[in-house]
Amino acid sequence: MNEESEQCVFVVQFRGETHRVALEPAACVWHLKRELFSLTGVEPDKQKLAGLPPKTGDDAVLASLKLKRPHKLLLFGLPPEEINEQIAREEQAKEDNAELRAQMEAHAEKERQQEEQKQEEARLREESLKRSRDVARQRELERRLALRNMYDSQGLWRPQPARAAQSSFSPPAVENPDYNASLSFALKCFSPIMDQETARPNLEANNKIICPQDVLEKIVSSRMPFPVTFKMTAAPGGGSCTHVGVLEFTAPPGVAYIPFWIMNKLELEEGAVVNFETARLPLGTGAVLQPHTPNWDKLPDTRSILEEHLRSHQALTVGDTILIPHRGAIFELSVVTVSCESGADVPAIAVADRDISVTVLPCSALRSSGGPGRTAVVHHNLQWDVPEEATVEAGAYPD
Repeated sequence: MNEESEQCVFVVQFRGETHRVALEPAACVWHLKRELFSLTGVEPDKQKLAGLPPKTGDDAVLASLKLKRPHKLLLFGLPPEEINEQIAREEQAKEDNAELRAQMEAHAEKERQQEEQKQEEARLREESLKRSRDVARQRELERRLALRNMYDSQGLWRPQPARAAQSSFSPPAVENPDYNASLSFALKCFSPIMDQETARPNLEANNKIICPQDVLEKIVSSRMPFPVTFKMTAAPGGGSCTHVGVLEFTAPPGVAYIPFWIMNKLELEEGAVVNFETARLPLGTGAVLQPHTPNWDKLPDTRSILEEHLRSHQALTVGDTILIPHRGAIFELSVVTVSCESGADVPAIAVADRDISVTVLPCSALRSSGGPGRTAVVHHNLQWDVPEEATVEAGAYPD
């Protein structure tokens, strides 16, 4: 009886403080929690006691637990005011997250608007550049007309009767059978980026150059037909060469501006002296091109892209690299072979104002340049709308 009447003593640790609780053996765990509530402020249903036997309910009698005396416990829980503060902090965190999401959405919208503004500015720059090109062409026509009038006033210009009434500069036709004159000269060549005084048209997308006006005077005085094609050879007597046309006659005396890809092919440095010589190329009928990147085959309509781009070329030379800008990317295609009307093996052809048959080697042809095997090629005829596919031996191409 004396043992049953002894009190159950608990030593409870809570937040660094020690609380001593003594209860009758007949009391239950609920009474213990009530006593702890009065000491710590943690409500009974919010309390968790570590140190009691597993699965001990609130109605368990303390004497039946057979605990040591005194028995040590750890109390976990929060007072009501701290619970309210935690709930307030969580709600504040939700509001902060919502505000952060709104800021991120606003930032994304601002970036989208900036991107649209950049695209609009790029479009306006392109339109401005186009207008500048149109103005440059108009000025060139005016210069030609003034030059013709100068020669006419000096009795050096004798236009044909059918062309005497024309108000614009009209050189002799290319098919003139009496044309036997030739012209050769040397100029210092620079890439367009070196011309900081005037905004030049983009030369990289074609094979035309900008010459000084005295070259135009020599062409007119020699009564050469237009358009004139020049053979470029690195001085002195370099082996590598290419063929170009003339876009403008607005360069300073003794200077020519040429595409950068031509400088790379001829291995030229800025200011290098290059020999120019007029050339009469055979009229082209076809060419074989090889892309440098497999991304070319992924374009949706390569036929239209090539048809549009080759209009800006006056000649195609074996070994040249054609640069095709398209949707912010630049695609490079090498000229593998060319063909003319006579069927002879020629190094270059004239393509100005002509429809030619172009064969584009697919990316699979890049994996091997020698050895036996079969290579698939896609034949793009620029005169028709439907590409033609064929399989031939490596190194042989369809006509």
